[in-house]
Amino acid sequence: MALRIRLEPQEWLMVGTSRVLNIWNETAKLKIHGAGPVLRQEHTLSEDDADSSAKRVYYAVQTAYLGINSNLDAYFDLVDALLKENPESSDIVQIANDHISKGSFYGALLEYRKLIGPKSR
Repeated sequence: MALRIRLEPQEWLMVGTSRVLNIWNETAKLKIHGAGPVLRQEHTLSEDDADSSAKRVYYAVQTAYLGINSNLDAYFDLVDALLKENPESSDIVQIANDHISKGSFYGALLEYRKLIGPKSR
């Protein structure tokens, strides 16, 4: 089944390691076939914006999900720092780790999004 997406003018999304940008002055409709990872602009975080423990963990999971970096060693160090800074996040971390252990990085992103809140545009 294909994924159907609407992109507003100048909006972009990531498909794996590629950024797809709508350069038109009107809404674009896309249909994406395949099983590659897709992440909308509003759900991405740049390395420069990863300015808290929770955001650094989110960024590490995001890069793993998109296939940019598959080394999870740093992820576990970042999680340790997050738990020291924010012990009440342990339930979210546990659920996210369960997703990661099953290979569902997107599920982990959904959990960590609860800690970083919605991205302001």
